[in-house]
Amino acid sequence: MHILFRCVLTTCLIFESLFALSNDSAFVNFTYAPNLTTQNVQIELYDGMKQHLLKLGQKSSWSGKLYAPYSLVIIALKDGNNKLDICKVFISRGKSFIHLVSTINTLKINFDSSKNLIPYESLGGDKYDKVIGPLIDDMHNYYMKHQYELDQSKIAELTKMDSHRLRMIAEFIRNNPANYMSYWAYQVSILTTKTISDDSLQIYYDNYLPDKYKKMEEGFYLKTLIANKLATNIGAAFPEFELIDIQNNPIKSSALRGNYILLQFWASWCIPCLLELPKLAQLNQQYKGAKLKIISYSIDADSVKFQKAVQKNAINWTVIYGDDVLFKKMLHYPIPQVYLIDPNGKTIYNSTKINDPDLVLLQAMLEKLIK
Repeated sequence: MHILFRCVLTTCLIFESLFALSNDSAFVNFTYAPNLTTQNVQIELYDGMKQHLLKLGQKSSWSGKLYAPYSLVIIALKDGNNKLDICKVFISRGKSFIHLVSTINTLKINFDSSKNLIPYESLGGDKYDKVIGPLIDDMHNYYMKHQYELDQSKIAELTKMDSHRLRMIAEFIRNNPANYMSYWAYQVSILTTKTISDDSLQIYYDNYLPDKYKKMEEGFYLKTLIANKLATNIGAAFPEFELIDIQNNPIKSSALRGNYILLQFWASWCIPCLLELPKLAQLNQQYKGAKLKIISYSIDADSVKFQKAVQKNAINWTVIYGDDVLFKKMLHYPIPQVYLIDPNGKTIYNSTKINDPDLVLLQAMLEKLIK
């Protein structure tokens, strides 16, 4: 009876998702053996922009837009915090079906009964994992060993390990210019960090990424991402935006011309972000009535924690929540991020480019600009 109900529910989800599917979107449905459950299987789907976590039985399908020619699905068989087995596969636009089978401590995708899948190995995934996999394992093991005693030195060591991982990804891209994994790693890892200089971004795109993927519709999206990243450089025109704040007021960058815009990306779980809020409160009070618009843009997923953080920190200036379009344009730099945009719409301060954790340089700049 339980299995029959699961089949009926899955069928309903299929038809519901297919009805909503548009031409530039993807739909993927998971079917699975009865011994696979929410407790022992974890599904991660990366659409080329963000990660989606799916749970068997609760959400056994996904539909949405893909931001890369092929997007990655990682399925892990787990025992507590330990991953016993992992399957990786790529999907493309259209309808995909993934049939999971399992024996003791093993997990497999039955390709005969699945549809529209691209084997991970065929796009160079095995070659990539051979180089980068051990580095990820080292980071995971270090974190698991020290997770309950993470002091500054251990966080610094994790940061050092991650920087090494990113440098090795950049080297992999240079050594494998015909490999789709180079395109994928550039978009989801390199472009979203500060591993290579801004001057090198276009060089990597022109010389180390396969042309056939750059010519696809999703490939043009990657060019837009590069342009947006360069637009945050000092002196460049900041990307235009249209937002709705938590008071339901429209916020348009074009309507704010003639004012300075101080834009902060933050989250309730980000300690450095929370440490910035008292300084922003001070600036908000100091320049009240002046031509300065402060916007704090939350990327929180948990609305309750977001609301508590707003109340606890007495944020009484413009706050954005639930709209991640602009943050996607900003390429998911690690937060916090703070930008100062001049009255003409140009970036004149970017906290990701300088060392200003206490926003002292920002305050000095505002004191010179706004009399």
